[in-house]
Amino acid sequence: MCTNYAPIYRQVLRDIFGVEPPAAEWKAETWQDYAAPIVRVDPNGRRNSILGTFGLTPIN
Repeated sequence: MCTNYAPIYRQVLRDIFGVEPPAAEWKAETWQDYAAPIVRVDPNGRRNSILGTFGLTPIN
């Protein structure tokens, strides 16, 4: 299966989700094995943003 998506912009992560974007850069389109930002909630209920691979698997 071939699919891609357009990841969110840095400013949207700040304005809408209230998180700082990951320090690393990501591509304008995301395909399999490309890193893209995801927003997750830690055990204390705080949101953060990290890069994950196409399947939304965190890489750190």
